[in-house]
Amino acid sequence: MLFIFSLIYILLISFIYFSKEKIDNSDNRLYKIIIIVNVIGIIIDIIQYLFIKHEANPFLISIFNKLYLAFIITWITIFAHYVINRGDEHIKNKFKNILKIIYYIFMMGVFIFPTNYFYDGNNIIYSYGPGIQWVSGFIITDITIMLISMTLDLYVYKNYNKRKYIPLYIYVGLGLIVTII
Repeated sequence: MLFIFSLIYILLISFIYFSKEKIDNSDNRLYKIIIIVNVIGIIIDIIQYLFIKHEANPFLISIFNKLYLAFIITWITIFAHYVINRGDEHIKNKFKNILKIIYYIFMMGVFIFPTNYFYDGNNIIYSYGPGIQWVSGFIITDITIMLISMTLDLYVYKNYNKRKYIPLYIYVGLGLIVTII
């Protein structure tokens, strides 16, 4: 039920965001992509949930499970680009190329490694298996890249506007903790 509220919320954010004039810059372009990818991801999650709940074909469930994992990898990569985009030009160019390579490698792994799901017949549903562990490894890798990028920008390239990174450090740090747990 939570994902229904998530879909309503993201659709409201989308409507508000896309109905206003914006400056055409890379941050706004990345934010647009994040919103669109979020809507797609929530829809994939709802379809996957319904398939599992109504005991659809396991192959179909597996496809949507992998699509959802691909959504997670795509969203984290776009967010990492957003974080890196805030830094120095040297950092942007180096880390964006690294992110692209890592993205394609991990995306292939999502469709190669198997995933399973557990459903107790009531409300407990979760995925597990090598594909899930693969995505967790990707998240840890991308978060590490984001932390390195922000730290280099602050201390090596002497970007002293530290306030712009406080929310990002908190968000990325909490994301790392959740992924590890």
